[in-house]
Amino acid sequence: MSTVQPQPYAQPPSRKSTLADVAAAAGVSLATASKALNRQPRVSDATRRKVLDAAQELGYITATGTSTAPGERSGSIGVITSDLVGRWSIPILLGAEDELGATSNTVLLNNARGDAQLERNGLEFFASKNVDGILIAGQETNPRPSLRNVVDVPLVYAYAPSEDPDECSVTCDNVQAGRLAVEHLISCGKRRIAIIGGNETFDAATDRLKGTMQALHDAHLEPVGPVRFNEWSEAWGRAATRLLL
Repeated sequence: MSTVQPQPYAQPPSRKSTLADVAAAAGVSLATASKALNRQPRVSDATRRKVLDAAQELGYITATGTSTAPGERSGSIGVITSDLVGRWSIPILLGAEDELGATSNTVLLNNARGDAQLERNGLEFFASKNVDGILIAGQETNPRPSLRNVVDVPLVYAYAPSEDPDECSVTCDNVQAGRLAVEHLISCGKRRIAIIGGNETFDAATDRLKGTMQALHDAHLEPVGPVRFNEWSEAWGRAATRLLL
């Protein structure tokens, strides 16, 4: 009489290992792990070996299973955004595609949803794809923390600048925007000009007010009624307009 041996319990599949897991296992930073896996310079042979061993043990595999050779371009860039509505991220994405499309580059999009961890995950994902650079598209104009120590990939910040002045940030000149708006109204023959702003804790709101007031002063004018600040929304714009009228 034969007996049936119990089958071992099937463990549920574990989550996919990330670059952060590899870095922690190897005892190095995310940037160093990224350099080692992508065969970039400034990493010792011993450290590179340690990172590669950790990656193999954890089952971490890059997008293609291999790494691009040093100096070789992948022909792609990543765009990370936290703009859920798409008002700022979509024009930035379209502009990047227009500029890079002529050189056969691919633009990859990742939505971090305003979450710092999701943003780091997106950086790791793009690093695993071996992108040539990453564009960080902010949803506001206030300076944001730097990400240069997360991955060793060239970064450019759009709309929201990095707090690190040594990094490349492409931002709006909101002072000039406020000035141009008033100058346009004056050129149309308008003299009674009121100001409705967004949230005054945002640099964009205060900078636009500065430019607006400068232009009014140059025209020997004063704003009609008090300057009204509130949330960035169409509802507030309509409500403030009704109050003004």
